[in-house]
Amino acid sequence: MQRLMEQFAMHPLSNDERVTCESMLSQEPSSRVLVMPTHHINELGDLMGFRFTCNRFATGNCLPVVRTMFHGHTLVECHGADEALIMRLMSEPAENRERMRAFLEKVERECVPATLDCVPENASTVTTHGTVQATGLLTVDSQHWTPELPERIGIYHAYIRGFNRDIRTHRLFIVCSGGMARASDTFCNMAIDVGKSWSAQVRLPYPSILQVDTHKHRLIYTRPKQDICDSQEAWWLRKGCRRARCRLIKGLADAFEIPVRSMQVFYGEKMGGVT
Repeated sequence: MQRLMEQFAMHPLSNDERVTCESMLSQEPSSRVLVMPTHHINELGDLMGFRFTCNRFATGNCLPVVRTMFHGHTLVECHGADEALIMRLMSEPAENRERMRAFLEKVERECVPATLDCVPENASTVTTHGTVQATGLLTVDSQHWTPELPERIGIYHAYIRGFNRDIRTHRLFIVCSGGMARASDTFCNMAIDVGKSWSAQVRLPYPSILQVDTHKHRLIYTRPKQDICDSQEAWWLRKGCRRARCRLIKGLADAFEIPVRSMQVFYGEKMGGVT
């Protein structure tokens, strides 16, 4: 069976891309790489646009974890922007640049980068009546954080057909790319350090084992070996990077006085705002 599948690639692999694929395949005999039409080498030198599969019992060090694997793109249509607002924005390019510069400077100035210390804690305590599990706090951030500077963010205008195909309307969109750079970097380092000790398979329905040490009166929380793909850190980074992009989009919309729909944060620790 062919392990490097290129049937969906719209253009041939470059030498660097082919060497990277061969290196990934050499780490695990059961691994396979499906090259997507969007394959390319990004600005950081990482191969993007592929699907990697392997045996679920393979060790975690065979997984091609990169520092931007949780980063993504979020696009929001500003339904509250009427044509008068859109025309005003289009007629003020110099003011728009100043607002964008002020917004990015504010994000950089007020940034409190998220780390893995912000991951919700599985809080438990032992009392005379038994073990008390704080289940209500499992999804709440342990520490306060604010978004980092995005890779890209911008406001885009389109003149497209609406529901009535005979009429074109002005539409406004905000697009943001990026994620939690520092937390993602820490996760990548952790996966490299402990990859040989963890397996790649997805967590089973019984994700953890909680034991009580009767001699020292303490809780022992152990994880099964399958921790990389469905670990709590990976789960939090998936949601956190999306939340960071949404908060940046809301901040940019407020800076330009563009009405957008928002909702209260459910995961944030002592913070309001949007998610």
